[in-house]
Amino acid sequence: MSFLPTVDLLTCSTVNATWEGEARKHVRVRISIRLTGYAGYPKFEEYVTLMSVRGNYHERLHTCYRYFEEFQQFLSKLDKLASNSRGKIKHLFLPFIMQGGPEFRRFFEILHLFGHNLSALELSLCHHYHYTDTLVTTTIADMSPFLTGLSSRPPLPSITKLSICSWSVAKNATGLTVAKLGPLFPNVSTLEYFDPDRNAIEMQLIANPFPRLSALRIMDIEYTAP
Repeated sequence: MSFLPTVDLLTCSTVNATWEGEARKHVRVRISIRLTGYAGYPKFEEYVTLMSVRGNYHERLHTCYRYFEEFQQFLSKLDKLASNSRGKIKHLFLPFIMQGGPEFRRFFEILHLFGHNLSALELSLCHHYHYTDTLVTTTIADMSPFLTGLSSRPPLPSITKLSICSWSVAKNATGLTVAKLGPLFPNVSTLEYFDPDRNAIEMQLIANPFPRLSALRIMDIEYTAP
C-alpha cells in the first residue's frame, strides 16, 4: 500500500479489518497529528489517554504548550507520552521554554525517554507565559541559567534533523541558544531555521556548532500589511 495516495489509503481503511489495519500503518507514517484540540485535532491529554490503550502512535507528532497552563502540566503529559511511546515516534514538534531550573532539566530527561528512533526534532523557542483572566504576558529573564543548563545536558545522538522556530523570542536570544545546541545534537546533518533573526544566522555561518551539518535551510515568514 506504500504506493497509494493518502486519500486512497483512507478509503481502503473502510473495506475490512485487515485492509484497515494495513492502511492505517501507512497513514500513521505520513500524517502529522497536531495535539492542539483545534480544527478537529485531539487535545494532548486525550491523545495520550487513547494511545495508552491502543499503542498505535503516529510517527509524526506536533505538541502544543497552551499559554494558560503551567509548564509543569505540559511536562507531565509529555512524560507520559514519552514513556508509553518509546521507540515509536520519529518526528516531534515541541515548545522549547527558554528558562533554567528543574523544569528545564526535566524537559531533556523526557526527550531521552522517546528512544533512539526519534530522529527529527522541531523546537519552537518561546519565553515563559503568565496568564490571568484578562492578560497574557511573558517573562524574559536572565538567560545565563538557561544557557549554562544547555551546556550540562547529555547529548541526543539520534537526532539528525533539527528545526528551530524563533518568531516569538527576544532579539539575539536565538543566536545565543543555537551556539549551545551543537554539543546536544552532535549528529545533526540537516538544520532548518524558521523566521530567524540575523544574529542566529551569523552565529551559524561564522561558528557552525553542528560539525556534521550538510544541509541548511532558512525560511523567513513574510507579512503583508492589510
